[in-house]
Amino acid sequence: MTCALCPRNCRGPRTPDRPGGVCGQPSAPVVARAMLHQWEEPCLVGEHGAGAVFFSGCNLRCAYCQNKPISQGGVGKPVSVSRLREIFRELIAGGAACLDLVTPTHFAPAILEALGDGPWPVPVVWNCGG
Repeated sequence: MTCALCPRNCRGPRTPDRPGGVCGQPSAPVVARAMLHQWEEPCLVGEHGAGAVFFSGCNLRCAYCQNKPISQGGVGKPVSVSRLREIFRELIAGGAACLDLVTPTHFAPAILEALGDGPWPVPVVWNCGG
């Protein structure tokens, strides 16, 4: 794929197993961490936390990023679309007040496939730098 998913429109070559573009990621999703996250905005956290999924790579490249190992350091492991859907369901089963997708834009097609067409029992938050 020639990537034009984020506002940088870098046209970098990205395949499911070959990274490229400004984000430095393949087109298949790479997840650094999935957890119930208590330290997001109070409206997202609820009683048990936001169901945060931190995706690897970022198009912003901020010098002072608080998640630099994830956003620019290559931390994370590839997951399939079906595994990503399972992660979403596991977070909800654990009491997540929402699905909080952190820096998701460069994996949008896979995330949308994982979310599918049906409704989810919690809101989905597209937590990006833009």
